[in-house]
Amino acid sequence: QAHAYKSGEKLKGDGSYFFHNPNDYIKYLKSIWEKHPNDIDNDGIPNDIEEKYGLNMFYPGDAGEDWDNDNLTNYQEIMVYSLDFRNPDMDNDKVKDGDEVLKYFTDPLNNDTDNDGYTDGDETHIIGLDPNNPDVDNDGLIDGHDDDCLLYTSPSPRDLSTPRMPSS
Repeated sequence: QAHAYKSGEKLKGDGSYFFHNPNDYIKYLKSIWEKHPNDIDNDGIPNDIEEKYGLNMFYPGDAGEDWDNDNLTNYQEIMVYSLDFRNPDMDNDKVKDGDEVLKYFTDPLNNDTDNDGYTDGDETHIIGLDPNNPDVDNDGLIDGHDDDCLLYTSPSPRDLSTPRMPSS
């Protein structure tokens, strides 16, 4: 047996509403607009920003989506971190923005967070240095200018008093 929806009734499953005639829909939009004049879909992203960046100001689901697949939602990128939700790596260091802020605690707008001469991507994915520590061997020399720092490489914190010798 088919369900007969009443005008303005929320549909099952997708969060949308059914309207028998356009006037009911217009009344509904006006009521939402009165409740949330600057964010009609109440997703936390203001209408003007949604319009500017091509999001749908009538669809709250786009705030929770991750359009660039960097492990941050569109809302997080726009409203929390001031990033471009269409670019997965704002500083071009080969580390996704989401990994920078959630995993490595590095700056997604600075490709060398600790200013040691190695990009965050090189430190996390190739060399194995801490991208937040510019002098891993604590000898007073910045890692990018210190070949000895490569004896201390490790993708996770460890006791640096015992150097790891490079394999030959």
